[in-house]
Amino acid sequence: MARDLLDSDLLTRIEGVGDLIALEAKYHLACLVGLRNRHRSLIRNRENLQDASKPDKKARARAFAELVTYIENGSGRRHIALQVCFPTASLRKSSADFGIRSEVNKVRFKEQILKHFPYSQEQSDGKNVLLVFEKGMQQMLKQAMETDYEGDALILAKAARIVREDIFRSCGFNFSGSFPPDCQKNSVPANLKSMVTMLMKGADLKDQDCTDSQACLTASQIILFNCKKRARRDKQIPSSRSRPGPTTDTNC
Repeated sequence: MARDLLDSDLLTRIEGVGDLIALEAKYHLACLVGLRNRHRSLIRNRENLQDASKPDKKARARAFAELVTYIENGSGRRHIALQVCFPTASLRKSSADFGIRSEVNKVRFKEQILKHFPYSQEQSDGKNVLLVFEKGMQQMLKQAMETDYEGDALILAKAARIVREDIFRSCGFNFSGSFPPDCQKNSVPANLKSMVTMLMKGADLKDQDCTDSQACLTASQIILFNCKKRARRDKQIPSSRSRPGPTTDTNC
């Protein structure tokens, strides 16, 4: 092992002493373990150099380049963080497609990724190792800042103002002792019915019906009956001849 490693210091000591077995020379266990590990690493490197031909190197480099391109395309759109095991498995699969069956060292591969992406960070919770990409974090923060709650509130206020103006402009329904055909439908403003229908079924056209449902008409009548121009200080239930309470008569 000393000759393979070309350890001149150790060779000088051994050759100058003579027969170590006859002298019953003793050694330190830690030194022997370190020597064996160094020799094992040397043998492994020699085998890798002999086995690794140029086509294999090119195929492995191509697989790594494809994986890097995939990460680059995803880091700005959907990938904020990647678990190390995911790209490792992808590289192993890509290498197998090119005929390379050797195992991928996760630690060295992680260092390769971090070296290629200098702005990425390694985060660990003790069990899993995550690679966090700056582009993905920037996109996530940008989307969070673009969420305009004030704008949504203004849209709701505008929609409420449009529906309320239509409610107070409508003539309503005056009960005269009988319910004419379509009295329930005609007593509710069109904008109010549209708003209730979209709340109940969504705004997609394919989800809409040609006729207003009974649930939509009843809910619209309840809203219509409880609408008031100004807030009331007393708790008296409002009543109006032009806007009577809802009816569930399905014959209308």
